[in-house]
Amino acid sequence: MKKLACLIMSAVLVMCLCISCYAGNDADDRAKRFFGTEEHLKYTLYIGLNAYDTGKPTYPVAEAKKIFTEIADKFISGCTLYEADGYWRDGDKVYKEHTLVCVIVDEKPEIIKKVMDAAIEAFRQSSILIEINETDSAFYTGK
Repeated sequence: MKKLACLIMSAVLVMCLCISCYAGNDADDRAKRFFGTEEHLKYTLYIGLNAYDTGKPTYPVAEAKKIFTEIADKFISGCTLYEADGYWRDGDKVYKEHTLVCVIVDEKPEIIKKVMDAAIEAFRQSSILIEINETDSAFYTGK
C-alpha cells in the first residue's frame, strides 16, 4: 500500500511539474507574440580604459566615449554605450579602471570582431570581455 501511495504521489508531482512548465512557456510565448519579438544575439562588450602596458587611463571617459562612437559608426548601425567602473584582484593587489560598456543587438559576429579589434587598438587593451546572450527583442512603437 505504501508503494502504491508513493507511486501515485510521484506521478502527481511529475504531472504538476509538466503542467507548470507548459503554462510558463505558454505565458512566455503569448508575451512574445504580443510584442512581436524576434530572437537575436545580444553582445555586451566591456572595454577597459587603462592601457595594458602602463596601467594608466588612455583617455578621459568623455573622450573615450567619443572615440568609441567613431569606431561604432564605421561598423554597426547602433548600440547602447554607458560607463562603468571595473574592479579585479591579482593576488593582494586590487585594480580598478573606468570601463565602457557597449550593448549591440542583432549584428554579425564578424562585425563585432571588427569593433573589438578597433577598440583594442584605440584604447591599448590586451583584451575585451564579451558577453553573448540569446534574447528576444523588438522595437515597441506604442499602442
